[in-house]
Parts: sequence; structure tokens; C-alpha cells
Amino acid sequence: MKILFRCNAGKRHGLGHLVRCKALAKEFYELGHEFFFLIKSDSRDKIIRFLYDDINVFDTVLILSDNISVEDDIKIVKEYYNKGFSFLILDHYEHDISYQQSLVKDGIRWGQFDYSADKKIEADVVINGNIAITKEKYKSITKSDAKLCVGFRYAILPKEIAEAVAQPQKGRILIAMGGGNYPQSIIDIIVDIVKDSSFTFDIVSNDNRLYELMQQVTNVHFHINLKETAFVYGRCECAIVAGGVTTFEIAALNIPMIIIPYVQNQKPNALAWEKMFFGITCDNILKFSQELQQKGLNYFINLVNDIAAKKQIRIDGRGAKRVVENIVTLLNK
Repeated sequence: MKILFRCNAGKRHGLGHLVRCKALAKEFYELGHEFFFLIKSDSRDKIIRFLYDDINVFDTVLILSDNISVEDDIKIVKEYYNKGFSFLILDHYEHDISYQQSLVKDGIRWGQFDYSADKKIEADVVINGNIAITKEKYKSITKSDAKLCVGFRYAILPKEIAEAVAQPQKGRILIAMGGGNYPQSIIDIIVDIVKDSSFTFDIVSNDNRLYELMQQVTNVHFHINLKETAFVYGRCECAIVAGGVTTFEIAALNIPMIIIPYVQNQKPNALAWEKMFFGITCDNILKFSQELQQKGLNYFINLVNDIAAKKQIRIDGRGAKRVVENIVTLLNK
């Protein structure tokens, strides 16, 4: 069986889509299946650096221009799929209903990542590991026989995270706000946070503006294209994150979170993490900044630790395996 991946990754898109597709690819590989990646990117060098040590993936990649038209995108997907592939996985949000219907017309079977559950989906498999989502939200917008891999049990994590055991150090804080370039408000709040010299900060980011600002800050360790993710994440007692893919990695390591969502699709996820007692949501950056100045960072650390003690569910890291099992079962029918 051959699996084709089509995802976005780079400076503008971040690396979250590629990270979870790579986790799926490894599960397929362990079952003896082949795979190939079509990656739309605005930074070929960034993608090559990220995949450099991962030979199984690095040798099976075609990087597409970030300016590729929708028509050419679909054309390339179809050309590769027709080279003997059994299934396509889409992990980007640029496929409208016309895009999907074009795939249906050519008899392509595919799984599709989603986050909003608000538009019609023609895919054979829907993947949404967000903690806030339920199957009921998809019943009216998907095919009756579609496999729904939705909810936190399908959260897809890198294997090194799923198998890691955190060893948090008191006073060490992770700041990981996603892989793309940040709005100025996020850069400003990070600058404010690291002023507290009683803490040591691990900042994971590819934002060059933030990197330059942190060069003279002695209590900051800045990580670009981080490879030892589980080790760096796992040594922190608290994480300051947006509401995206990283929250699942942090939750799996049982690290309390201060969540600062800055794009729309992160907000429902952030609120759901708070509801499930994994941390707190600070979606009003101005208010958070004011409280930070008045009460200090330690106030928020104590707050999230108290809240996290109440959580009742666990992210077990087996989401990728569950998704792949569903796809393999579907294809073997």
C-alpha cells in the first residue's frame, strides 16, 4: 500500500502540519506501507533542515512552490496518486468543495485534516484531534460512511513525545507559540515575560525578529529547528503556548499550560484545554500583559499548577496509531 501526503509547511505555515503527517507516515512505515510527501512551502531550506536527520522521510519528498495555483496543485496531486497510490492525506486548509469534488471525480480516496467542522467534507476519513471537537458536529457535513477520527483520542503526536517522561525543573518555563512568524503583540508579550530573571526560559521559535531580541537576554535559551523536543519540553515546569498542535505535545507530557491564542482556530481549542483543567486561557493579550506587570509570572505559574491538579483525562499519544488503523481497515474492505 502506498500513501500520498499533501501538506503545507514553512515560515508562513509553520511546521505543525508536517509534524503530524510525519507521525502518520512513521506508523504506516512500521506496518510495511510506502509513502510520499508533496509539501507546499515558502522555505525549502527550512523543510530540508527539519527533515535532514529523518532519512525515511527526507528521501520521499517533493517541495512545491508556495505560489502554486490551485489548478496546478490538484494536477500534481492527481499525477502522483495515479502512480500506484492507494490513499491521499490532505493536511492544509486550502481545499474548498471544488477541490474535493475534483478528487472525487477522479476516484481518489483520501483523509482530510479539519479544525472547524463548519464546511461540507467529501473525504473518506476526517481527522480532527482537537480536544474541543465531537463526532456529532460532523454528522451533517460528511458522507454517511466516512470514518470520523475526531476528538482527543486521535491527537497525533511525534513518537518521541508520546514515549517521553517529563522531568520538570523548578523555575524553567517553555515558550512555544508555533512555527510561523508571530504578530507583534505576541513578540511584545514574550519580551515582557522574559524580563522576570527569577525564571529560565526555553523559547522554541523560527521567528527571526524574536531571535534577534533575545540575543542579549541571559535567562533565555533560544531553539531554532529543535530536534530534542521531548527533552526540552519535558524539563519545563510550565509552558506558555498558543492553542495549536504544540498544546497536545505539552498535554501528553503532563505540563501545565498558559495558553495565549492569537488566531481564530486556536481559541476553541484553548478554551477546551482550560475546561479540561490542563491550564488557563489568556486570549486578551492586553489584559494578560497588565496582570503580568501587576501580579508577576509566578502568580500565573501557581494558578495553572492548582488547576492542572484537577484534570481527569490523559493524552496517551496513540492518536496516530488509531488514525492509521482506521485507514488500513477502510482500504482492506
